[in-house]
Amino acid sequence: NKLLRLPDGDFLFPLQNSSFSNPAFNDSNYAIVGRGTDLDDATSWTFEPIIGSAGLIQPSTTPAWGPAGTTTLVTFFRDQTRHHVYRSTSHDGASWSAPVPTELPNNDAGIEAILLSTTALALAFNPVTEGRDPLALALSTDGGETWPCARNLQHGNSTDADEMPEFSYPSLLQTPDGMIHLTYTYNRETIKYKRVDEAWVRAACGEHTGPGG
Repeated sequence: NKLLRLPDGDFLFPLQNSSFSNPAFNDSNYAIVGRGTDLDDATSWTFEPIIGSAGLIQPSTTPAWGPAGTTTLVTFFRDQTRHHVYRSTSHDGASWSAPVPTELPNNDAGIEAILLSTTALALAFNPVTEGRDPLALALSTDGGETWPCARNLQHGNSTDADEMPEFSYPSLLQTPDGMIHLTYTYNRETIKYKRVDEAWVRAACGEHTGPGG
């Protein structure tokens, strides 16, 4: 997932180890966070595993607003057991809480989260535990603890009804005009692009856009 630039200028890089050779993680895949000062100097980087992340991969890290306007870092994980999107938090990017399940389902497929200009979090994911259809966008106003609003971005195949549709591996960004841009794998044939805004997601839940929800 994306590199993150921290306020002190350091870079944060969420990634995974797939060597299946660390007994501390039951010889499973696990998540790692790298932190460095120079993209061109590997010696400036340190890499630390997230304790408790066995079977939790492809981490997506974003800033989030905490109590009383404080900021924190939050990482979301793909779950290889196909149960939930998991969540971990950090105040400095060095030490992380043990990941815990969120209310969002996960199908062992990629996710991505970003902080929006309204301070809400947006997370793209498949809201199922089997298959990779539909693909949805969910919103949280409490740093990812709850996700009261979500809307499908794509549901069902628009090209071949005889094939099982797959919409996966989303990537998100927001531009200064407030638009949320999303790309994702479309049936493993091409990359599809969509553009929505926060109000479009909230309209499905009877909500209005505003700072913090």
